[in-house]
Amino acid sequence: MTTKKALVLTNNDLRNLYHDVQKLPFKRKNDQAFLELFEHKQCLSLFSEKELQIFKKCRYERNAHQRKMQALDKIQRKTRWSAFERDILELSQKSDIDSYFLMLDALQSYVQKEKQHLAEAKLKNEKKRREAQPSTRKQNDREKYYLGAAVQTFFKHNPHIKRGPHENGLDQLFKLFRLWAIAEGYYKISATDVTERHGEILEAHEHVLDRIQRLERILKDSPRNPFSQNLEG
Repeated sequence: MTTKKALVLTNNDLRNLYHDVQKLPFKRKNDQAFLELFEHKQCLSLFSEKELQIFKKCRYERNAHQRKMQALDKIQRKTRWSAFERDILELSQKSDIDSYFLMLDALQSYVQKEKQHLAEAKLKNEKKRREAQPSTRKQNDREKYYLGAAVQTFFKHNPHIKRGPHENGLDQLFKLFRLWAIAEGYYKISATDVTERHGEILEAHEHVLDRIQRLERILKDSPRNPFSQNLEG
């Protein structure tokens, strides 16, 4: 999880905020407190902790105000409006302080509603994407089932791999593994003329057969083995 970087504020941020707050048609109590503070101190290093809180709160409200103005601009550029949007536009045409702050409150609700719609759309798209894409577990189960069916089909179409009277499909599978290992060992021996390497090949071949035998023992002793005579149910 990445750590969010601490916000570093500069004297340039201080000056920009001062100019932005000055342009507001009406000021809140904290806005006015910040403007008066700036008149006496134009450097952040001179601010007390309480004065820094006034600055940060004013900056937060300025950013929120800018988002509201962006929403208002978006509404104004539309050609069709909802009843709520029409009310916002009517308030924006008035010049009294009550209408101004009522418009800001309405825009705050509008911005929050827009965020909710975006979040819902994102969630819906993500849900569709996940439903369209099978989970890893389901995909693994499908691959295992398909692989098992492929092995059974192989045995069905190759009757020369005979099943003994007491053998099952698992026995046949490991018989096939051993036949493959033996064939590969003989192929490697016949493919080299260096007699000294024959011993290395046979030793490696024995290790392969040992691994096959250990795997066979593990799978046959498994309580999940459906071929086991001791399997309950």
